[in-house]
Amino acid sequence: MATILVIDDSATVREVLRSSLENAGHQVLLASNGRKGVDLQRAVGSDLVLTDLLMPEQEGLETIRELKRVWPDLPVIAASGGSSFLDTKDLLSAASCFGAVRTLTKPFTADELLTAVHDALELCAADSRDEDARPSTSA
Repeated sequence: MATILVIDDSATVREVLRSSLENAGHQVLLASNGRKGVDLQRAVGSDLVLTDLLMPEQEGLETIRELKRVWPDLPVIAASGGSSFLDTKDLLSAASCFGAVRTLTKPFTADELLTAVHDALELCAADSRDEDARPSTSA
């Protein structure tokens, strides 16, 4: 199974996500904000990142942008429940524009989480297979 980096400022959310993902057979790394998440990705690495969008220190859109700049093929799933001043749909749409391959609206079920993770990993694997199947253009 995959190693998944979960970035969320809520310790409760991190633990619920960890439990769901570990029960599905994944290894899980946890970070409480985007800056710590990027540092952990740099130090340890993961196969997929699941990040909240509204966090202190380094919010999710900035985190996605940095992750995709350094690891362009790393699949990222963005999650948000929005806020009183930001629309969830707009936030998740922006996350897709920044490179998130899937989005989740909080609250979401374990089944929705695992489906998004499976889809994101499959999409990444399919892209990798497509690249391997392309003929080399070097002389």
